[in-house]
Amino acid sequence: MIKDKLDQLGLGAAQIIGLGTAFLFITGVSYYYGYYVVGLKADWLINLLTTKELLISNIRLGAGFILALMFLQEIFFSDSKPKGKQHRTFLIGCGVLIAILILLIWRDNREWLQVLSYLIGLLALFGLMYFKYLGRLISILLIFFVVPFLNGYSAYQKKMASHLPVVSLKDDAKKWYIFDTFSDQVILIDNMKKIENIKVVQVNKLENIKVE
Repeated sequence: MIKDKLDQLGLGAAQIIGLGTAFLFITGVSYYYGYYVVGLKADWLINLLTTKELLISNIRLGAGFILALMFLQEIFFSDSKPKGKQHRTFLIGCGVLIAILILLIWRDNREWLQVLSYLIGLLALFGLMYFKYLGRLISILLIFFVVPFLNGYSAYQKKMASHLPVVSLKDDAKKWYIFDTFSDQVILIDNMKKIENIKVVQVNKLENIKVE
């Protein structure tokens, strides 16, 4: 089914690679919007990221969408399964994700945003394959913007709940936490509970790295 859709669109290898690159770039920006802008509240950090970092941030998400498409193709386009059973299998899959989502919210587990993104992504792919016009547009917006945004904000929450390495700088006696790294630079925050200062420094400026 996926191959047939690509053949209908007349897409060659170059066009598919171009679309894949555009997908990774746009979802990368959406991911870091949730991670840096809404989470860390430091929108200026996105300007420091290179195109490569934006592209590689959501490779796993892209792979997940491909696997989900294969799952939907197996469910809805398999000749060996009756149509009623196909829909039942899809509904069971969504039901399992909803049950996990409710359980995680009830237990106040930060993983619930990640599970919500999986559920929205699955439903969006279904809408992309079966809806028309407005339904497809909404599905595309969910895939390109909402799902990676939720992944980014979820990653921020998990990062802040972990034990971040503590460092000091060669020209600064203050205690800093390593929030993230990119290229040869490090993002430092001054507090795990209420962030007041954020600093970006070169790796060679760090010393006395430890985990509390």
